[in-house]
Amino acid sequence: MLQPTVTDTSNDHLKEELLTYLQESKHSSNAKSVLLERNNNAASQRPNAAEIAKRDSSIKKNTGFIKKLRNLGATQVDQLVTECHSLNLSKYLSEAASAIVEARIKFTDIPSAVLLCTEINCVYPEFARPLQDEFIKVLVVNKDEPVANANRLRVELCFYAELSLCGIIPARQSLPVLGTTLTALAQDKTFNTLSLILSFCKHCGADFAGLVPRRIRLLCEQFSVTLKKTTLLGVSKQESVRNLLHDYYQSLCRHLCNEQVKLSAYEKQSRQILMAKGELRSDRVSTAEVMHAEFQTLLSGAVTLAELLDVELPDLPDADFQDLQLGDGEDCSGGHVWEDETTRLFYTQLPDVKEYLAQLNKQEECKERSTTKSESFKTDDGDITCKKSSLETFLKLLPNCNNMEMIDNAALEFLVYFNSKVCRKKLTITLFMVPRTRLELLPLYARFVAILSQVVPDVATNLCQQLKSEMMRHINKKDQVNIESKKKTAKFIGELVNFGVYAKKEVLRALKLLLYDFTHHNIEMVCCLLETCGCVLYAASDTHLSIKCYL
Repeated sequence: MLQPTVTDTSNDHLKEELLTYLQESKHSSNAKSVLLERNNNAASQRPNAAEIAKRDSSIKKNTGFIKKLRNLGATQVDQLVTECHSLNLSKYLSEAASAIVEARIKFTDIPSAVLLCTEINCVYPEFARPLQDEFIKVLVVNKDEPVANANRLRVELCFYAELSLCGIIPARQSLPVLGTTLTALAQDKTFNTLSLILSFCKHCGADFAGLVPRRIRLLCEQFSVTLKKTTLLGVSKQESVRNLLHDYYQSLCRHLCNEQVKLSAYEKQSRQILMAKGELRSDRVSTAEVMHAEFQTLLSGAVTLAELLDVELPDLPDADFQDLQLGDGEDCSGGHVWEDETTRLFYTQLPDVKEYLAQLNKQEECKERSTTKSESFKTDDGDITCKKSSLETFLKLLPNCNNMEMIDNAALEFLVYFNSKVCRKKLTITLFMVPRTRLELLPLYARFVAILSQVVPDVATNLCQQLKSEMMRHINKKDQVNIESKKKTAKFIGELVNFGVYAKKEVLRALKLLLYDFTHHNIEMVCCLLETCGCVLYAASDTHLSIKCYL
């Protein structure tokens, strides 16, 4: 039997996507057409006043119904429809309209809410007026003021549009309100209303502007499918809304280009400051991050709107959006950080401790099932004494680990047998107190800490804090003794930087302080730091310019 090719499978998936879109569009259009016909013919089908008077008009039942409307959702609609047919809501239409508008519905609840409004409208012709008045309170947008509750307006705008489309609120009353709201949103020069425009295009664009997303249009062309557009609103009115959206898109593109130029200029100036001074003020870095995030939001919105309107995104002006810490034209890929492949593997390839411990825990669970509670109780005190003795032996033998395999096994052994808060505290002290004559242990100890940090970060955190305090003590003391201890601290910090355990910004801070008084032992510590982790700092994008300036 022939197997389908990758291309055939992909085409089947695309065709299925297109058919799903067409079926959903047809189902939605048919449902709206049915509701529109019902509301247009409601006058001839409404029950007379005598029939309505026979329904329950008690305050308790009607206020209870109004309360349920405030929690309107798709799951309650059937029950609410049944209940509304048994009640006389003639004196409660304003309260019902207010409750429906105040309800915190979702986009998925809109069809059900429109159906409920249709049921009420088909019985009470006076319902449309208070419903219209309540929506006007929500949809009023001042172009010079920010939208107070964008999330609510996003849903209410589409809800109101559906009510208009289905004839619950007459078009001659609803369309001017919609037009005014959309125009006010489109005139926002800050484009903070972009998400509102996008949601309207996504949920109402096909009905109100005849929009077909580019992807769907291309799929129709690929599979030779004719897409029938909905005309419930009318072609001329759709064209007016479509022109409004296209004008908004053009303004958005111009704004996007201007923002890119501003961001590029700001980052260029920041890099110049960084080159000259070796650092940037935190407020300037924060401002750049905010500007970049806002630009990315605008760009993402423009791409989405271009897809919905089926237009091309214009070419943005060339701009350099490198990280603030990068130098122009510098190769900071990190390809030449390590001397050889063995060194690279030592610093970058760590055993997967989480997977190892997960497998071990499964084995331990099996063993625990065969152990009685009494046996566990009897051996508790002995286990504590044994564990204390074993930890002391472990820490005593740790300096004998003189290669990668031994230190990896030691890390796993510690996690399996000694992973408690007390043991980790003793381990941190032992690592920090490594003899100043055993500098060859520092790379191995740093790897040991990096392995543990995958599951117990407190060892790395506490050790780094102690080393940081020790480094600052050496810098502030300014004495010319104990050079071996100073070099040990600098090298240990450098090794932890190589494993990504020690913060690079703290190393830069220490280097800066040492360079302020670049004499005697400070020279030795600077050289020791650069010799150990200088390549990593130079290759990292967030420290490249600073370390280059220091050099």
